Amino acid sequence: MMIERKKIYVALIHILIWMLYISPSLSGYNESVDGPLGMLIFKKYTFHAIDAFVFYLNYFILLPKFFFYKRYVKYILCLLLTWVAAYCLFVLHGYLLYIITNEINYYSIRIVDFYFPIIIQFGIFTAISFGARLLSDWFKTQAISEELAKAELALLRHQISPHFLFNTLNNIYLLVKRKSDAAPEAVLKLSELLRYNLIDNIDEKVAVSSEIEFIDSFIELQKLRMPYPQVISYKKEVDNGESKIYPLLLIPFIENVFKHGLINSPDAIAKIEITSSSNNVILITENRYKEQFKDNTTGIGINNVVKRLKLLYKDNHDLEIKNDGINYICRLSINLGN
Repeated sequence: MMIERKKIYVALIHILIWMLYISPSLSGYNESVDGPLGMLIFKKYTFHAIDAFVFYLNYFILLPKFFFYKRYVKYILCLLLTWVAAYCLFVLHGYLLYIITNEINYYSIRIVDFYFPIIIQFGIFTAISFGARLLSDWFKTQAISEELAKAELALLRHQISPHFLFNTLNNIYLLVKRKSDAAPEAVLKLSELLRYNLIDNIDEKVAVSSEIEFIDSFIELQKLRMPYPQVISYKKEVDNGESKIYPLLLIPFIENVFKHGLINSPDAIAKIEITSSSNNVILITENRYKEQFKDNTTGIGINNVVKRLKLLYKDNHDLEIKNDGINYICRLSINLGN
């Protein structure tokens, strides 16, 4: 339905442009000079129909079938044949006017004297159709690229929730297995997080404050399973929580602190800092890290968020990840552009 509507809009635009092109020839109508209005309209409209013939034959057939497939010789030959056919129509147009008005000049200048300016006019309309086709194809390419980007983003966003849910359920399973009193609270926190994913996350952007509340609940949930939750240093500074951000871009980096960091000893170091202003959000995470303690499960979190950042913020973000085998430091800065 949307495609059909776009086609109608394009057709209306073409009609409007042709009307604007034709209307000046009728604006200075003078019956004593130009003759009957009906005759003037027939003469002008049928003449401009030849221009339209050249324009649309090149637009719909010659360019897509020959030129864009690099069949340049065939394109030139077919274009010349088009011009010849158009000139024959031009001669026929003059002959019809001669029959109707009995003025031989309409016909003789075209068949006897060869009216060269009409060839230049054909060339101009060929060039215009060439430019119009390139512009139309560019817009179509942009639209397709946007649709592909949206589809990829939708896929990435659908990947995030199962990935996050899988890890969180593992944590709750451990609490239940230990018969921890924290298990019911963990289930409650999980329900809050899922509510954010399923309800608050419908719009493309969310308030920074909502995203940080989601992170707060996530960190509290993770602390429930930790033997030494005090090792997590979590600081946040939010100047304008109403600024908008695309959701679930920060959480994979924070999740990695708990998933791959060495946080199960009293002397562990794990830092999470979030700073938000009206136009910028900065996330810094730091934790101890050793390859042999890395979770062996295949994760999609970081790869996922890197793709989303490139699609959503392009050059308006900066991501630095440092890993020397002992410390894992991540710094993400996003220019919100609000």
